[in-house]
Amino acid sequence: MAAKLVDVHRVLTLLPGAARDYTRQEFARDLYLLDQSGVIDTKDGRRMSLPASALTRSSGCSPPHPAGQTKVYAGLAFKEQAG
Repeated sequence: MAAKLVDVHRVLTLLPGAARDYTRQEFARDLYLLDQSGVIDTKDGRRMSLPASALTRSSGCSPPHPAGQTKVYAGLAFKEQAG
């Protein structure tokens, strides 16, 4: 199951002033850079994904895209790799 990115950002910015210092737009930019990097495997053998699906309607993050296209990220999930 994917965690909503708005909830992930909320947890990352719990400390006073953190939301001001790390905006949702900056968070979306970092997600875009992570997505473009191709790094999806963690050291403990899990695989990260950034699903959009139905989550996009209510809680998506849209980073600025160099080509002017829109890509919406809505969730963050980690799954065990098979075999």
